[in-house]
Amino acid sequence: MSENFRCELHVHSTYSDGSVSPEGLLQHAATIGLSVLAITDHDNAGGARVALPLADHYGIELIPAIEFTSRWDGIWGPQTEAESDVLGYFIDPYHAAFQAREQASVADDFDRLAACCVRLTALGYPVAIEEVQAENPRFAGMRHLRDVLAKKGYAPSNWDAAKIANPVWEAGRKACFSLAEQVAMIHAAGGVAILAHPDFMNEGQPIQAAQVAALVEIGVDGLEAYHRMLDALLTAHLQRLADQFGLLVTGGSDEHGWSPDLPHLGVQPVTRDMVEALRMRHETRVNK
Repeated sequence: MSENFRCELHVHSTYSDGSVSPEGLLQHAATIGLSVLAITDHDNAGGARVALPLADHYGIELIPAIEFTSRWDGIWGPQTEAESDVLGYFIDPYHAAFQAREQASVADDFDRLAACCVRLTALGYPVAIEEVQAENPRFAGMRHLRDVLAKKGYAPSNWDAAKIANPVWEAGRKACFSLAEQVAMIHAAGGVAILAHPDFMNEGQPIQAAQVAALVEIGVDGLEAYHRMLDALLTAHLQRLADQFGLLVTGGSDEHGWSPDLPHLGVQPVTRDMVEALRMRHETRVNK
């Protein structure tokens, strides 16, 4: 095992709410000495498709990946639901049904964001979905909505705009696709499904064994235990749960490029063994 192995398994490009193009991410990854990169844009693998034919030029292994938005029904008990993100690694980005799901998921994101704009306008913050889409025609997301709110003078910064926009977004409906549906689609495309930043749900309450048992039942392959927003205690808690249920463990920075020098890229302790475990699960799935 190489002591110099460095990897990034969770980063966003301009194909969702990141600030850097797919090629820019490859270039930076090569500059800082990464060996492996997975571009995990929200609800579409457009960034991965652009980066795939360019990766060899930069000496990077590019893992085709995505971060699907989903709705986790019954997570905290009957009649409860939460928004959850699931990462898909080693997916076939040209799988026909997978591409159809991408389109449907992005359309669902757009519809929810448009409804959020209507509610914000009613609350005294006039904003149109067209203004948000103009920020990034490929993908209109909450980051772009907050940027528009700041530009219109409703808040001094994107971060302050979050105090206006986020509660309105959270009060709206959840994603139309369930976690089980998104996991099944990742598997259908040959991918490995990893629950992203598991402790970002339920206002930071740690996920417990009952929830992980439910994840196993619907086919989730692993947990993202290493993330720049998770402290050492939460990481250890997630590692114990993964060990208990025989799940894979991954990590990533979730870098979005708020700072142009991408300070978080590749800083999580993702090992070669983690990557090879993902690869083995993928190969087992596609060779059945």
